[in-house]
Amino acid sequence: MKKSLLIVGSFLLIQAVLGLLLELLATNFPHIIKVGASTYLATLLLSSILVFFATIKICKKSPIEPFLWKLHTKGGGFIVLLSLITTLPIIVFSNSLIEILNLPDLLADSFSDMADTPLALWVMALSAPLAEEICFRYGIINSLLEERRLSNVSIIIVSAMIFGIIHFNPSQMVGATIVGLYLGWLFVVTKSLWPALLCHILNNAIAVTMLRNFPSDFMIADLLPNHNMIYLVAAVSLIAVGLSLYLLNKTVKSFCK
Repeated sequence: MKKSLLIVGSFLLIQAVLGLLLELLATNFPHIIKVGASTYLATLLLSSILVFFATIKICKKSPIEPFLWKLHTKGGGFIVLLSLITTLPIIVFSNSLIEILNLPDLLADSFSDMADTPLALWVMALSAPLAEEICFRYGIINSLLEERRLSNVSIIIVSAMIFGIIHFNPSQMVGATIVGLYLGWLFVVTKSLWPALLCHILNNAIAVTMLRNFPSDFMIADLLPNHNMIYLVAAVSLIAVGLSLYLLNKTVKSFCK
């Protein structure tokens, strides 16, 4: 538990220090540092790099070790493909649930501005998912598994809840927790970072694409004849999630023994 707390603490400390530093620089050197989408993206990129190396340092691992392919040679590609497919109904379900609960997105405009910048895909859909997977899946889950004080299910739930809470944004907290449960399960059952990492990248890439092409307040319900049909979308997507997870679980058990 100590190592996991260190990882979470380092993550939060890095975010806090960089945020405070950006604020101080923007206040004292307004002609040099202007707070805007590009500045936030640059800060996010630096944060991702620092989180990556801090987690690796705490875990006492080589930076290469997390990326070693640990999936069965013949079935690994198929597992990754099924994992990516399963991500799609999970995205629909989590967003439908957020709309049903009417949770506010306090950072919608900021994310929309960042998504329009050239570096958005590289930072928001690549470096950020990479750092978060290293931190929350590879770092925290591995540390808890090594201690063996909690069951695998409890470890997945705890890591997902932490992953949701650290986003500090009502709509993101729910979505990140749901996605975190899935990514945590993927990491535990496949014993590889790659499926979870690629699914996280897909999730964020879709989010950036949506932000670029739709208003920041866009909802799935806007596409429906009746807004109440969002409940049907949530139910159908949840069924699709269940079926996809069932097939994926069977496939994983066939190759990851």
